[in-house]
Amino acid sequence: MFWMKKRMEVFLGMDYERGLLLLKDYAEHGELSFRLDFEGILPFEAISYFGMHNKTTHTEFKNQIATDFSKLFPYMDEHCKEIVSGPPFCIYHKFDDLKNRVKYTIGFPIKNIITFSNKNFHIGNLPQMKVHSIKIKGPYKYIENAWMAQTMHMQGKKIKASKKNPPFELYLNDPNTTKENELETQIAFPIR
Repeated sequence: MFWMKKRMEVFLGMDYERGLLLLKDYAEHGELSFRLDFEGILPFEAISYFGMHNKTTHTEFKNQIATDFSKLFPYMDEHCKEIVSGPPFCIYHKFDDLKNRVKYTIGFPIKNIITFSNKNFHIGNLPQMKVHSIKIKGPYKYIENAWMAQTMHMQGKKIKASKKNPPFELYLNDPNTTKENELETQIAFPIR
């Protein structure tokens, strides 16, 4: 078991931090400010998207994704707002807690392909697929709880994640105009 020491330290530490955050929320408010809805297996239609790829550490991820969205939103608003066809999202190509690395793409689905000159952005595609979906209503700080719940749920139901399509989050309402407890995020795991 010594070969699992590092992995166990990381995962138990993360569980401990998530648990303390929940306990703090419950102690301060008398209730938990998020809800999970297991939506099960759903179809996902193919999309083209306008996005931005980046990598960072797990430690810096929350700050970096906020910075990236602060670059993407204004460019999208100015150059391609009329072709946006759905909510913003984040695709997780790699999320390695042990090596403290995250590779991801943020973006918006678009109705048609566009050309643009900014090299920080790109056009990409997500194929048609089936996904196992969970929806969380509440602050973004609890998204890790939803990921863990979904992972455990899929393992318990013996649902196999796709090896060729990475998981992603869809941000269903705007954090700038929505109360924190009303934020809705869909987490989708492509399945085999």
